[in-house]
Amino acid sequence: MKQQIKKSQKLINLIRSEVANRGESLVDLAKYLDISYIHMTSLTGGARDWAGLKQHKQRRLAAYLGISLVELYRLSGILLENDFYPAAFQLNRAGNMQFLPA
Repeated sequence: MKQQIKKSQKLINLIRSEVANRGESLVDLAKYLDISYIHMTSLTGGARDWAGLKQHKQRRLAAYLGISLVELYRLSGILLENDFYPAAFQLNRAGNMQFLPA
């Protein structure tokens, strides 16, 4: 569970911030996404993976947050930075691409 929270922490923080900015609650967001409050807290608590949320609900969440679906995937850890580069390259800690020798 801690691994799941860590990889999606940016998304969780954005959700909490947006909900607070709107003066709403996770209950309100759960209703908007047409999921149960328990499902919502399982997602934001790391007990469930965001990849398991149906795509049309992921799209609604992205719209609620004012971000693209791809950005939602990136923030949730579904897509990683290295997913955008050929397999022979990876990002190093400095954020630069480096070639991986065969």
